[in-house]
Amino acid sequence: MLRIVILMAVMFALPFIVWHLWRLLATSVDEDGQAAPAPVGSLAIVGAALAVVATFSLVLFGGAGTSGEERYQPPRIVDGEVQPGEFVDDDDGPDAGPDRD
Repeated sequence: MLRIVILMAVMFALPFIVWHLWRLLATSVDEDGQAAPAPVGSLAIVGAALAVVATFSLVLFGGAGTSGEERYQPPRIVDGEVQPGEFVDDDDGPDAGPDRD
């Protein structure tokens, strides 16, 4: 989850970072010796659009890292010991869970 939040923050901040880097390279100032203010509204809209595109990309292309033939078995207590969660082969055994037809 933290990975997704960081990705969204980076995607939103990317237009601001690029704009400020461009301003450092361009170094143009107006008559008063002041640099023009950042177009915050436009940069925010572009950043939000990038974050939405990144979210849809994760939903469409980002899997859980499995081939689809495995299922997640959550942590459980066996004989008084906690066994961590893991991905197990999705066979039709007694612990296979509900049918996926």
